[in-house]
Amino acid sequence: DTAPGHELVVFAFGSGDREEYIADGSGALDPYLRTNDSDFHRLSLRYQHNVGSGFTHTFTPVIGYARTTMNEQDGVRFKNGETMDAQLRDEVTYRSGSTRVIVGIDATARADSFTYGGLLADTKIRELQPVDLEVVAAGERALQSTWRLTTGLYLEGTFEPLPGTVFTPGLRVEGYLLDAEPHVSLEPRFAGSVELVPGDWGTMLKVAAGSFSRPPDPDELAAMRAAGASLSPKQALHIQGGMEQRVGDRLTFTSTLFSIWRDDLTTRSHAFPIPERLGELAVYDGGSGHSFGAEALVRIGVPRRYFAWLTYSLVRNERTDGESPLAVPYAYVAPFDTTHLLGAVGQVHLPWGFRLGARYRIATGMPQEG
Repeated sequence: DTAPGHELVVFAFGSGDREEYIADGSGALDPYLRTNDSDFHRLSLRYQHNVGSGFTHTFTPVIGYARTTMNEQDGVRFKNGETMDAQLRDEVTYRSGSTRVIVGIDATARADSFTYGGLLADTKIRELQPVDLEVVAAGERALQSTWRLTTGLYLEGTFEPLPGTVFTPGLRVEGYLLDAEPHVSLEPRFAGSVELVPGDWGTMLKVAAGSFSRPPDPDELAAMRAAGASLSPKQALHIQGGMEQRVGDRLTFTSTLFSIWRDDLTTRSHAFPIPERLGELAVYDGGSGHSFGAEALVRIGVPRRYFAWLTYSLVRNERTDGESPLAVPYAYVAPFDTTHLLGAVGQVHLPWGFRLGARYRIATGMPQEG
């Protein structure tokens, strides 16, 4: 129990998954075994204090551990990754009527280590491969590691200067320390909506734009550290706009147009974490990307009875590599492009507190291994 105006929540959760891919060697197939293991554990604490006069203070520390292991053919290809991280968020919120102002800080400390074995450890053999290469490689081990510290200061406000008009400006200053190399990113953001027609048959216009960044993938950062090189945080600029149309008190139609520009994207070698050739890197940065498209969403529902969503998006994701021996010399469709994406979600409330729901999703252009 806590004193009035104070709230303390402790939350612990985790998961463990074990997968096996087996071929017994019958027919034309050779015997094959690959195992994928993953574990994820997290402990978080959230302390909230209603200070008074419209102010609320929220303090949230989190610690976590994660491990993933892939073992193919008893060590012919082997990868083990372990992550330890600690996160902290401390923010103060002020509310007065329709006005809300949030100021806070995010901080993260993270350490990653990777063990590569077999053909994923660099044997330095490129062209002439001995017949027993897999046997020789199975005993190989290569270790890579990386660490990072991030700190973000953010300020966000929600204001209603006129009835039905809401503005949400924000600013985030993100600082990175990637293997002792500092980076700073200034990220302004804005969202706004204007209700043109109020009521059950109302129409609302929405716009949003913002600058965002994120650190490089840990395994790429570790590979560059092992090679004596570095990577920069990835940057993105998002712009979107659309409208929402209510049709009575149960049905809502939303349409959105969006465009996203990305910079400092990376290109991996086909044999990552091993370079394509001796003397090269396993990953290069300097790439860029552009995603654009439209999304339509139809929602229908009655509180405590049922709801359903139907959404469709048409998207184009393009990539351009930076200058490197791995670069494709023209813009191309990104490997994870999903041109068409259709999704449906529904749920109905049943007697005695039960709820029954279902989800369906279909996409085109998903990547394939080959």
